Amino acid sequence: MWMSLAATVVLVGAAVGTRGQFQTWTDGSGRVIGLADGRVVVYRWRLPPGLRGEPALTPPEGWLHYVGGAYGWTFEMSLWLPAGATFAITGPCAFMVYRARRRPGHCPKCGYDLSGLSTNATCPECGTGLHAAHSGHRP
Repeated sequence: MWMSLAATVVLVGAAVGTRGQFQTWTDGSGRVIGLADGRVVVYRWRLPPGLRGEPALTPPEGWLHYVGGAYGWTFEMSLWLPAGATFAITGPCAFMVYRARRRPGHCPKCGYDLSGLSTNATCPECGTGLHAAHSGHRP
């Protein structure tokens, strides 16, 4: 779960950090992978002999964009899409883990601070018995 949240941070950083920039890497087979303006761009073009050039990168047309043709293909995806997906899945899980954490000296049910109460009393907030909460042990 924490690795997914870290991936979300990295994706958001890449989306923000690549604004106005274009960086590409070639794998040797003609496929090019790049980061441009907050999106991932993957393309492969095989031009006929005598023609030169690369596909023109267009402004983003949405979250996903694919263009295929006689000489190759281009795939573009906004980095906000995987960042949002990983956060939508792991964000609520991290929040639930945080909320489920029990602190010593607090009510195990509602989290009320029990300092100053006797060990046999009940929680004034929710009515839960306090023996386990005052002992400091986690179930």
